[in-house]
Amino acid sequence: MEGFSKILYKDKEIFYVDYSSFGLDVYKTLRLIRYATEEYERLQLPPKSVLAIANLSGLHFDTDLVNAFREEKEKTAYYEKKVAVIGLKGLQRIAYSYVVSINSKDFLRIFRNITEAKEWLIRDKF
Repeated sequence: MEGFSKILYKDKEIFYVDYSSFGLDVYKTLRLIRYATEEYERLQLPPKSVLAIANLSGLHFDTDLVNAFREEKEKTAYYEKKVAVIGLKGLQRIAYSYVVSINSKDFLRIFRNITEAKEWLIRDKF
């Protein structure tokens, strides 16, 4: 599926969900959001085992997308150990940070670049 891949980084497998080329294409974005959940279930991954990066750069958020992310997050939380988000700037970053601080606590963080994100993901501590 376009936008979904695996990265091997320092002997750790990281799922990379890349929305950066989707821009205003709501259909492709919604398909990828749902695909990630389906893939975790299909692979029968153990609980709290997934390390993931979501690249949201260039993505345009609306109510439908926010709701879709929230609904799928409830399903994927069972599988995810740590999730790093990259690509948010300005007000998006501030708003997302606020939502994350309320709902996701320590297992989800926002980073400026993919290198910082990967380093945090592979550390044992949150």
